[in-house]
Amino acid sequence: MLGCQLRFSYPIVKLQDFTDEIERLNISRNPFATVIASHLRAQASAGNPNVRFGFKVDLVRNLYEKQWQADEIRKLFRFIDWVMDLPETLEIQFMDTVKKIETEKEMTYVTSIERIARREGKAEGKAEGKAEGNIQLLQELLGIPVSSDAELEQMDAERLQALLKELRQSFNSRAGKQGS
Repeated sequence: MLGCQLRFSYPIVKLQDFTDEIERLNISRNPFATVIASHLRAQASAGNPNVRFGFKVDLVRNLYEKQWQADEIRKLFRFIDWVMDLPETLEIQFMDTVKKIETEKEMTYVTSIERIARREGKAEGKAEGKAEGNIQLLQELLGIPVSSDAELEQMDAERLQALLKELRQSFNSRAGKQGS
């Protein structure tokens, strides 16, 4: 309008153009160099998990050698872990290798395997909490004195069986009354 123009130009970059510069990418302190190297290594190792394992170990070792802040390392580690997935057997071997690297460098960061284990632990804890919560809800609904989490944990198998029997009897008697 009225002779005005808006021109937007930007350089086009293909990650494949960096294939011959992997060594330079590996020594660069720029985090995007690590991202590009991870992508290129993932492409180069597609269909070959043993080669991918070696590339992944090298990339993680480079992360630790750059002595970045723990948060930066975790973020880049997550990216590498996501881009370069491994079969379960190699993932376990990878975890062991990373732990050795961390010990050598005297650094401990959360690895993918540890994150998975934490998630599983949290899921188990939630499931246990739901079970205890369900027992407490049943006790309340059936008019039985409510046991706290601590009390439920302290109960032996006999007492838990007796409580369960009491809950069933109370439920059955209520169900019978409602059916009449």
